[in-house]
Amino acid sequence: MVKIHSIIFSRDKKKIDNIINKQRELRDVAPIQPWTIHDIRRSVASGMAKQGIAPHVIEKILNHSSGTISGVAKIYNRYEYAQETKEALIQWHDYLMSVVEES
Repeated sequence: MVKIHSIIFSRDKKKIDNIINKQRELRDVAPIQPWTIHDIRRSVASGMAKQGIAPHVIEKILNHSSGTISGVAKIYNRYEYAQETKEALIQWHDYLMSVVEES
């Protein structure tokens, strides 16, 4: 049985691939290698870590339910880290914009 979200992500990913490959073709660059949506999550997590964003904030952004805050700390620590995630996403946005502006 195919889940509806798999169909939607698959269809959207194909659209993204087409857009990227058209741009790469215009720039005379080879097509992109096969990738998955989780590759984006991994790249974002790695990039944020490289920028010094705390692992528990990255996990909140990725919506991970387990990770650096676990066990007793997870039971008692109900803080949502909203301000920290907001700041991390702004920092990530600024980084992405700097990369885009360089190219």
